[in-house]
Order: sequence, then C-alpha cells, then structure tokens
Amino acid sequence: MKAVSEVERTTGAEAVVKILERAIEVIAEGGETAIRTNPIAYECGTTPPVLYRAFGSREGLVIAAQSERYRRSIADIIEFLAARFEVTTSSEDLKRSLRLAVNAAFDPARSNARQVRAEVLGAAVSRPELRAAVVAVDRTLISRLEASLAHGVAAGWLVGGPRLRAVLMWSMGATNGRLNVEFDPEADYSREWNDVAREGFVHALFDALFPD
Repeated sequence: MKAVSEVERTTGAEAVVKILERAIEVIAEGGETAIRTNPIAYECGTTPPVLYRAFGSREGLVIAAQSERYRRSIADIIEFLAARFEVTTSSEDLKRSLRLAVNAAFDPARSNARQVRAEVLGAAVSRPELRAAVVAVDRTLISRLEASLAHGVAAGWLVGGPRLRAVLMWSMGATNGRLNVEFDPEADYSREWNDVAREGFVHALFDALFPD
C-alpha cells in the first residue's frame, strides 16, 4: 500500500463516492468484518479524516454500504415494473404487464440479488440504524411503484392509499421469499411457486383491493 504522501489525493464528493463503492466491494467479497477504514481511504486516494467526515464512523460506512447494496439489489426491477405500469391503458393491460414483470423478477439470474437482500435484512435485525436505512430504501421504492400506478387508481382499476402500499410491500417480501425455494436443490415445485406468487400478486392488486 502506498503511503499517504504518495497517493493522489481525492477530496469532496468524488472521494465519498469512491469510498462507498469500495466499501460495497469489500462487503461483497469478505463481509462486514473485512471493512477497514484506513485501507479503504488510502485505496480511494484520500485520507481517513475524509472518510470519517462523510460517514461518521466505521459503522456509519457499513450502514451506508449495506443500505446501498440493498437498494441496488432491487432498484432495477422496481424501475422495470414502474416503467411498464406507467404506460398501461386498461386494467387488463396492467394485469398483463404485472405478470410479465413478476416473471422477470423471479428469473434465476436474480438469485444473487435476492441473496444480497437477505444478507442485509439479516444484518439489520439487531441494528436500529441499519433497520432505519432499510426502511428508508423500502419507502422510496414503494413510493415509486405507487406513483406509477396512480393513473390506475384514478381510473378506478385499483384502490389506492395504505391498502395499495400494503400490497406492494407484501409483494416485495414475497419476492424475497423466492430464495427459500432456490436454497433447496431438490425442490420440484419451483415453477409452481412462481405461478402461485404471480397470480397472488395479481389477485392482491385487483380482487383483494376490492373486498366485499
């Protein structure tokens, strides 16, 4: 490792971005215990005081990195869903888009993303600050989906408000649960699980939002 005097100094927002990216890489490679603030600062071309000013502490850096890992693990599929929802022209069109988007969410290639979410959720159980960071991410993602469905609510296809937010949050949790199926190499119901979950989402958004 180069001495501080030998590194090309990086300051300001650029340094913060580099530190966060490096922390995310370190956690992905070796877990939270691999986080060492001084080496990360030097590797990013800056100094420890810059890191501490930005993140407050080692724990602050870990929380920022973990919450960003959590966000990235699902942000792309949320945007995919929202983009499709926004251009639907009828309730049937919305149902078709929902089924297509859910199929994409359950793609085996997304198994690693689901594992990242499970890791972060597990780490957050006994840490209030990380829990709060996860909640903030979830609220932002749910708000994005809710906004993309606003025209459906206005058209009377869906009921909005807390019930819609509850369904959207439930669907995120159920998607995380796909990992349980993927953990079992002998599971002979993987396709059926996808079918049940997909139709459950459709039912929850449409039929269950209009209770008797």
